This record gives sequence, C-alpha cells and structure tokens, in this order.
Amino acid sequence: MSEALKITERVLKAFKYYRCFVFEKHELPVVKDFVVKSELTGLVLIKKADPRYEDIYILTASLKGFEQECVSKS
Repeated sequence: MSEALKITERVLKAFKYYRCFVFEKHELPVVKDFVVKSELTGLVLIKKADPRYEDIYILTASLKGFEQECVSKS
C-alpha cells in the first residue's frame, strides 16, 4: 500500500473519532502533501500540538477557513 493511501486512511479514521489527526515531525512532509493534493489548504491547520513537544504535530479543521468558503459560495 502506498504511503499516501496509508496517511489518507489514518487521517479519515482520526477525524471520524477525534476530529483531529496527531502525527510526528518526520511525517510532516507527507501530511502537507496530503493536504495540498486533497485541496484542503485553508480548511485545515497544521500546528505543533504543544510547545513543550517539538516532534508532535496536529492537523485540525480551520473554522475560519470553512466560514470563508461558505461566504464565498453564497
């Protein structure tokens, strides 16, 4: 199974149960590529989960991005 497909399945499962996706720093390029190819840029945020932990990142929905998307379509 390709790495892109694996990350897609992990993100979908995580958002289904937790509404976010937690991942490690070494996965950051793959997650960024997933966001761009899925056309989710502006609709999700990638940020450090906690400033104390340099290697833990989180992918969450951007409410501001969704609001702007809705306004632009109305």
